[in-house]
Amino acid sequence: ILGEVRTKRLRENIIIPEGMEKTVSFVKKFRPLQSELSFQKMKEAKESLLKRVEVEAQDGSVVKMRRCKDFEAVQLLNLMPRTPDEAKMLVPTMKDNEFLVE
Repeated sequence: ILGEVRTKRLRENIIIPEGMEKTVSFVKKFRPLQSELSFQKMKEAKESLLKRVEVEAQDGSVVKMRRCKDFEAVQLLNLMPRTPDEAKMLVPTMKDNEFLVE
């Protein structure tokens, strides 16, 4: 909607306020996924983040645990960090997560 307003103002030679330009720029960075392929990739990424991995417990037994918590997975999927270091900065609870690199 914001893009349509901006386009209409440009066509009609109406001045676009600086705040609106900044908002349009910000919104473009965080636009929702459009294609079914992107949706499928996000679903696969979510499953990968929440999959259970085998970990050796202190008593030597092997237990399965999730790679991250639900809220961490949601934050990672929304923010889409490019590197493990960026993920740790954006989601502080991921700082000590040994499964982040996988």
